[in-house]
Amino acid sequence: MRPNNEKPIVFVECDEDRVVIEKKDYETSLFSSQYTTAFGILKRLIEIPNGDTFFPGQGNSRIIAFCGDRGAGKTSCMMSVRYAIDNRNEERSGI
Repeated sequence: MRPNNEKPIVFVECDEDRVVIEKKDYETSLFSSQYTTAFGILKRLIEIPNGDTFFPGQGNSRIIAFCGDRGAGKTSCMMSVRYAIDNRNEERSGI
């Protein structure tokens, strides 16, 4: 029996080596902590007034980096975040 805080991991045959765009259930995803981090950074970037910088004294790039080993799911996570942003008004996807 799993403790209540553990989430089941679901594998879909043939999805293990291609980009998978999650379109819902971000909170229960294997990447939920990455989504939370990306959406938090995005929120902070959006709230920066024009001309101000995210880190005082440094340039102002509005980039979110998805870092990890090969095959860790960087592209899937990034494309899922992009999907959530593109469809934020239609689904209220947690952004």
